[in-house]
Amino acid sequence: MRMKVRISGTSSLLNPPRKLLTRDQVETKQRKAVGFLRRVIGDDYVPNTDMTGHELADEIEGMSLEAYAEKKRITLANPDRQIIEHALKQLPLLATREERARAITKTRQSLEALPPEASEAEELQAAREAVASVADECERRLRLQRFLPHVSLYLPYPRLDKD
Repeated sequence: MRMKVRISGTSSLLNPPRKLLTRDQVETKQRKAVGFLRRVIGDDYVPNTDMTGHELADEIEGMSLEAYAEKKRITLANPDRQIIEHALKQLPLLATREERARAITKTRQSLEALPPEASEAEELQAAREAVASVADECERRLRLQRFLPHVSLYLPYPRLDKD
């Protein structure tokens, strides 16, 4: 009896779905693959290829990060978006849309000012510093909004209520 196999979507056994990883994660995968090929496979031939482990390791090591990601069916995540989202967590929940937009603009400017070889930790630190000033302004605005209704209680003249 034959069974019908129904494959839904664009992924299948021959065409698996793409993974979404950051540049650092792909770089780590590439480094681990090279290490594995050199240590474990070594001078033996890699199955389904006519290359030894050392030759394939040299080839993978020579690939750019983008080429390796394409070969392994990995989609590179937009690291700036992740960094910006992480930095925006510093903003209070009641931040206005304009304050969020200003924080995003400042963060993008600070990320563009960094050298291309900056690490992810340096990018996160620069993003946090960029958002910190907007977060302080937002906190100050929220404190004033909470305090202003009570100002009339502390004024030396009587409060006039218009009914």
